[in-house]
Amino acid sequence: MKAGQHSRTADLSAAARAAHLLYDRPIVFNDPLAIRLVSSEWRWVINSPGLYRLVAFAKGMNGWRATFVARARYTEERLERAMQAGIEQYVILGAGLDSFAWRQPEFARGLTIFEIDHPASQRAKRQRVQQTGLPTPANLEWLASNLANEVVAEALSRSRYRRQVRSFFSLLGNRSVLAARSGHEHVALNCKHRRPRQRARGVLCSTERVDPPAAPPWI
Repeated sequence: MKAGQHSRTADLSAAARAAHLLYDRPIVFNDPLAIRLVSSEWRWVINSPGLYRLVAFAKGMNGWRATFVARARYTEERLERAMQAGIEQYVILGAGLDSFAWRQPEFARGLTIFEIDHPASQRAKRQRVQQTGLPTPANLEWLASNLANEVVAEALSRSRYRRQVRSFFSLLGNRSVLAARSGHEHVALNCKHRRPRQRARGVLCSTERVDPPAAPPWI
């Protein structure tokens, strides 16, 4: 991601979710808002079957599309299960053009949702949300943060996030960004003030160094 520019990966992910509804059967993940949030260029491509097939082939998007929709469904299914266990807050790291806050199923109405993303990406998303006429849900809080320079706990300290409340974190596209500041630093600060070995926000907190596994689901 270039300085001052919004994430192209966010557009690519939303385009994949939108194209999934048009070109794939069976439907694995239903995101009817994705087509409204993508750029006008992507919307034109997606709605032109022949052109989309050419672009998808050139960019190798067919495999990516499956990955994007599968991980989105997996995340929201795990979130629903976590709600049954008492989760009250949902933090979406590198939210991009995620539309969960506007698609909230009944089970999520009691959640407080935090979208953390790079300032340029979040600014672009908020403009698109406004252009489409989508109202900002009352239980959504925007947090602009460059996670290459700031750890998640520092960003959350500027919000109404409550440390004492059980929370669910999703991280679907920011591994390279978080690598700029070691993964264990993010985990360590999120676990601050927790008892050793206490499970918090999907992470097993420990006094020892925590490094990310080779291929985690990042949830």
